[in-house]
Amino acid sequence: MVLLLYVLNQGIQKLTENYVSSRLQHDADSLISALKLNDEGTWVLPHDKMSTVYNRVQSGHYYVIIANNQKIRSRSLFDNNPVVPKIKLNEYHLYTEEGVNKEYWLISVQKIKKKGDAITIWIAEDIAPLEQTQHKFLLFAAGAIVITIILLLLMQYQILQRGFSQLEQLRKSVKQLRLGKEEMQQQELPSEISPLVEEIGRLLGQLSQRVQRSRNALGNLAHELKRPL
Repeated sequence: MVLLLYVLNQGIQKLTENYVSSRLQHDADSLISALKLNDEGTWVLPHDKMSTVYNRVQSGHYYVIIANNQKIRSRSLFDNNPVVPKIKLNEYHLYTEEGVNKEYWLISVQKIKKKGDAITIWIAEDIAPLEQTQHKFLLFAAGAIVITIILLLLMQYQILQRGFSQLEQLRKSVKQLRLGKEEMQQQELPSEISPLVEEIGRLLGQLSQRVQRSRNALGNLAHELKRPL
């Protein structure tokens, strides 16, 4: 069960990471497309070109753009100043780290070249709510697995009880045969033990015949002994 939950957890984490990373890449592409170089040689990013979530403080969606000596930050970061790692041109990194106010960020950072300038795009999304949902799902899955195992054990117990009750009937039949009944009563038994029961029945039948022959022989001998010499 532990192995199953581990595999399930890893699969959900991978799906979550792939989903969020694809969304981060889409937003990064939008940032790159909206980034403009004005007449003064300064990079500008019109806020109306981006989703409104980047304009709300601590919305869980953040970006930082570094171009030459410029740094453009989303309004959602407010006074937070995340550390942007230094990477090489055309590199792409995806990683997680603790964010502000107990947030857990999935971060993508890449470095591209636009109009001759090297530009670093750092973009993050809070995945703490997704992690909480994942943990709740795993708890539900663990509970469902435990209940299923208990039900299977109960079913197995009932099956074994039914099988043993049939063996109890077999024991009673053997006892009756020992007390003088010539044949065992026919009864429905599990197919797994039917051959064994049949062999026991044949063996007991042979023993009964031998006992009967011995009784007959002793009776004949006693009768002969009563006759005068």
